Formats: sequence, C-alpha cells, structure tokens
Amino acid sequence: NQVLVNTTTVPQTVTYTVVPRFANGSVTCSGVPIAIDVIINPAPTVTYSASNLVICSGLTTTAVTLSSTTPNAVITWEATVPSGITGISTITGTTNIPAETLINTTNLPLTVIYRATAKTDDVNACTGSVAEYRVVVNPQPRLTNAVLSQEICSGAFASQVILQSNVAGTSFSWTATSSSASVTGFAASGTGNIPRQQLFNSSSQVQKVTYQITLSAYGCAGNSAVYEIFINPSPVFTSSIANRDICSGGTFNYTPTSSTTGVTFRWTRAAVVGISNSAASGTGVDAAASISESLVNTTINPIDVTYEYEMSINGCTSGVRIPIIVKVNPTVTANFDLSPINGCSPLNLVIKNLNSRALPATYTFNFGDGSPVEVYNDTRDVTHVYQNNTGTVKLFYVTITTRNECGESISRPYEIRVQPQTVFSKLVLDATQSFGC
Repeated sequence: NQVLVNTTTVPQTVTYTVVPRFANGSVTCSGVPIAIDVIINPAPTVTYSASNLVICSGLTTTAVTLSSTTPNAVITWEATVPSGITGISTITGTTNIPAETLINTTNLPLTVIYRATAKTDDVNACTGSVAEYRVVVNPQPRLTNAVLSQEICSGAFASQVILQSNVAGTSFSWTATSSSASVTGFAASGTGNIPRQQLFNSSSQVQKVTYQITLSAYGCAGNSAVYEIFINPSPVFTSSIANRDICSGGTFNYTPTSSTTGVTFRWTRAAVVGISNSAASGTGVDAAASISESLVNTTINPIDVTYEYEMSINGCTSGVRIPIIVKVNPTVTANFDLSPINGCSPLNLVIKNLNSRALPATYTFNFGDGSPVEVYNDTRDVTHVYQNNTGTVKLFYVTITTRNECGESISRPYEIRVQPQTVFSKLVLDATQSFGC
C-alpha cells in the first residue's frame, strides 16, 4: 500500500516484479517472476500570474491569469468572499480573475480567497490539489470624533483633542494654519492628538486655527479630516479715558467704544461722600451702555467720581476694569466773612474769601459807598475804609459777585454800620444821643 506521486507533467510507469516462492521445510522453490506495471498520471497544478495581494479599501485589484503546466488541464476557480467586502461581481471562473474595485466596509482587514483546481481531460482524469490566491483588503480609517470644533477666548487654553478612528491602531498626523497672522500660540504640525495650547487673537475679529488631519492604518491613508478652533477676540476699550470735569448739577455723558463690535459693556459707580447721587450701574451692547447722569456736589470742594467699565463678547471678558474719572466741581458760591461790620468812622473793613479755590474765579466787590468797583482774580483778603462825616449812623451795603466756569453767584447784601465821629460837647448838650464815638 503506497502513495505514489508523479512530479512530472506526463504519465510515469512504476513496474513491480513479483516472484512467487514456496517453502517446505528446508526446501524453498521459486516460481516464474511476474511484472506488474502501475501507470501514475500527473496531478495537474495551477499557477497564478501574481503573488498574493494586499490592497486598501477602495482600490482596484490586478487581473490574474491562471495556468497549468499539465497538457490539456482544465482549470476552474471559485472565490470565497467574506461579509463586509463589496465590489466583487465574479465569484467563479476558469483561467482569468478580473480586476475589480474592492471595498471593505468593516474596521478590520478582510481576505478574499480564490481556490483553483485543474484536472486532465481524459478517461483517467486526475484532479490536482487546490491552489489558493489571496487578496487582503485593509479598511480605510476615518475620523469618528463627534465634535470637530471648539471655541475659546483669546489667551485661554484650547482643550486637548483626542483623535478617534473607526480602525484600531490608526496613526494621526496634522498640520495647522491660522486665518490671520494675529493668531499666535499654536503648533504648526504634529502627530497623535492635538495638544492643549494657549492661543491668542490680537485682532478685533473672530479668528480660527484649522487642523488638517491625515489618518493611516494598515498602511492605508484615510480621508483627510478637519478640526477647527475658533478664537474670540478680547474686547479692546478704544474710547478716551481722560479725566473729565463737570459742574455740580451738570450732566456727565459718556459713550464707550471698542475695536470689536457687539461688545457688552457693564458700568458701575459707587456712592461717593459729598455727592448726593446714590450708587448706580448699567449694561448694554455698544452705544446702549452709554452713561448720562446729573451729578450734584454738596460740598465746596471738587470731588472725583469714578465709573468703572467691564467688557465682554461671546463670553470673553477683557479681564480689566477701565476707570473713567469725573471731577464734579462745586456749585458757585459767594461766601465771605466781613469784619468789623459796625464801628467808628473811619471803619477799616476786612473781607475774607471763604469760597472754594478749585476753579479760577473772578470776584467783583461793590462796596456800596460810591467808590469804584474792584475786581480780583485771587482769593486775597480785601480791605476797604468807610468814612462817616455826618452826625448820624450811616449804613452801607456790600455785594460781592463770584464768577467761574460753572457760573455766577451774588452774595447777599452785607450791612455795614459806620458810626459818626461826634464831639464831647454835643454829647453833653443832647442827653438823648445814643450813637457816636
């Protein structure tokens, strides 16, 4: 019982010679030899014109020719197609496997197996062994992140982006470009995940960084994908913050501006001692956040009132408070101290100026005795001499006018009593006299 293999392409003969023998005791007799011929037909083999193939999903295979070195061999083949492979229209054939575009719809490599056999076309037909040809179709990786963008404020850190794929073991590489040179802080290229980065936008508009992502798995490149990071600008306060002066009772008007439109401004003002207004605040977008307040200074000195603005846009704040300082000058007053206001002629009157020195002012003195009006631009003590050459008390009325940029105020009339210079003899003669010096 032997297994005979013919390695050639033509029939071969193996001859067995059989010699019969008979043994009886010590005597052995041999018969006439008999020749037995065994013809071994060749088992036809199949040869593929190409080696096993590995392709990426979506690519086209090469056409393959099948042949046999055995004359008159008849070749047939059949394809075994796993679930998840599409694009194969021919699953059986003879001497040609056509080129076809194969798509792997799964996340793992799949193999299409072509099995071919050949047999000779005669009465003693032999079928050869099965020859296999394999086509491995690797999957195409794709980005599976559900969220492909994020939004941050200038100066904030963008979150790390963990890149995900449908195919395990996918490698990622990426390049980054910005929408404007005003964007800084980002890495221009890298591999793996997109790192946590602090990004800055120095412009007044929303800018973005675009990451072009390349995927690769099993030697196959996937479709490129895009991830975007939007960087909102920090609002910049562009209106003047120079100090301002108003007069008590005047209205302070202010309109904030920013290099970025759509900014929400919030302003606050605390209560200030000496200012009759209670604390106030307001909020608005762009010009809607203007201030218009009438401020009253109840003192005789200037008082600084501070407004503070905060800004935000798209959830991004400037991070600073912008102070706007308003000096509220006091109401114009005409407050003076006159001394003495009753005395003998000649009476030397001294007038002290009790008004605020905050603003330059002029002071006009009308002494009420017919003397020329006097005007001064400072707060000096003013003196004036009153004469009474009569025999009775003489009354004079002094009025003083204060003028500055906040207006004018006229004092009440100050009464000055000047006693006459009487002689002793008159006092003796008229015992009812009750005035005089």
